[in-house]
Amino acid sequence: MAIPALAIVNPVAAGGRAGKLWPPLLPAVAERFPGLVVRATRAPGDGEVIGREWAQIYPSSSVIVVGGDGTLHEAVNGLVLAGWRGRLGVIPAGTGNDFARNSGLPLRVDQAMAGIGHWVPRPVDLGRIRFTDQSGIARERLFLNAVSLGVSPRANRLAHSIKTILPGRFSYAISGVLALFLAGRGSYTIRHDGVVVLSGEALNITVANGASFGGGMRISPGSKLDDGVLDQVVIGPVGALRALLALSRLYQGSHVNMRGVTVTPVRGTMRLARGDGAMLVEADGQDFDAIGELAIDVVPGAVSLLS
Repeated sequence: MAIPALAIVNPVAAGGRAGKLWPPLLPAVAERFPGLVVRATRAPGDGEVIGREWAQIYPSSSVIVVGGDGTLHEAVNGLVLAGWRGRLGVIPAGTGNDFARNSGLPLRVDQAMAGIGHWVPRPVDLGRIRFTDQSGIARERLFLNAVSLGVSPRANRLAHSIKTILPGRFSYAISGVLALFLAGRGSYTIRHDGVVVLSGEALNITVANGASFGGGMRISPGSKLDDGVLDQVVIGPVGALRALLALSRLYQGSHVNMRGVTVTPVRGTMRLARGDGAMLVEADGQDFDAIGELAIDVVPGAVSLLS
């Protein structure tokens, strides 16, 4: 008997856009993936639960995710951490769609649909974060695009809160400006394989797997999803005007040439701690709180992407 495929659909992604797009797409997807099973998310975290439960039964199946980066983040964490080693298809129907952008997938749904049943799988990397949550429990999260501390997590929270009145990618840019004045600087220590590479203040620290986050902001323009390397991008303790200039240059990626911005490859394990011990962390648009130290490394070829 053939192994069925799964479609994880987030109907509220991009303000309900995904829910409207999916019904007309279903017949074509079902034709290309016989035995297709469809599961819709109804609340935050559902994508991870659906992925984990599916992986335990069908660890080598194809899974198609219809939604944005948040839905992908949940699905991949549920699937991969449960031992899934199948093929991943993506129909980008969210607000930012940075994973599709970073992997070279079509951003238009019709173009993604035209190829999804015919594309060839290729391995792409994931980033891995190990940390302790506020309850003292050891956790592990995977990320597709990037993980950040400092201004970015604050901007992400603001963007989610204002999306109802300012929908679309513009909410990320406005939230970034607001977060510059709300988040402030933090004191951090970063070690790469035991060697201290940073000890001091920074506005923002991002560890990137892909080139962009936040709906096309090219935080790490040289990053590639399949090179087995992460890239650490630090925006140091620059003044307000220079910070605003860096933010304005994010979409072009030219901020990396500015004084006060450094880019460092991460090939082993990096460990990151904040001076006060408590951290708001954002990964693929999903934020969480951590205490103590983050350990971040790359998992090469963790996902077989239909591309």
